[in-house]
Amino acid sequence: MKNIKTNLQTSKSSDRSYYPIFLNLKKRLCLIIGGGQVAERKAVILIKCGANVRVIAPSITKRLITLEEKGKLEIIKRDYKKGDLEGAFIVFAATDKKEVNRQIKKDAEEMGIIANVVDDPDFCDFIVPSMVKKGPVTIAISTSGTLPMFARVFKEKIKQVLTEDHIKYVKKIGRLRKIILKEVLDPKQRKIIMRQIKNSPMNEIIGLSVSELKKRYLR
Repeated sequence: MKNIKTNLQTSKSSDRSYYPIFLNLKKRLCLIIGGGQVAERKAVILIKCGANVRVIAPSITKRLITLEEKGKLEIIKRDYKKGDLEGAFIVFAATDKKEVNRQIKKDAEEMGIIANVVDDPDFCDFIVPSMVKKGPVTIAISTSGTLPMFARVFKEKIKQVLTEDHIKYVKKIGRLRKIILKEVLDPKQRKIIMRQIKNSPMNEIIGLSVSELKKRYLR
């Protein structure tokens, strides 16, 4: 990504059409420039995703310091300077100075690094959606920066709908699917089996072990 030029034109968020994507950030360097509450929230999520997190800021929250002491992230305690983005996969500009944030965005664009400028969606290469995560299930909600409040309201509704039974179902069928991919070589037959599973009642699936499910569907 380092050698790819983004060449993105700044436009109003309402004019943009975002491509939803789930990034694998495991062991990738993710930079956060800024050390306040917003930076803290970004860091916590990135750590959960397995990213190598580096925070650069002269002032750091106590929680970020604690995370560094636990070996969860790296802190460089000073102001941002050109060259800090070297080797980064993505960057979050989260300082309290708009001109600094926009300079970070400019530097990132020159290096082919995608950037999120906090509270300035018109200068973002990507925006962060509201998320519901339970076990392996992650649901992202976005209004493309038009009305974040609605995304948060919808998030709470989804939390109520997504039950522990759904999570058990996803985990169990996920394990069974790995077996099917390994043992059923015919793609058409795999589709038939997965269709049969999809048409089976969720409560019925949850009540059976993986070995029992294998006997039922891989006859």
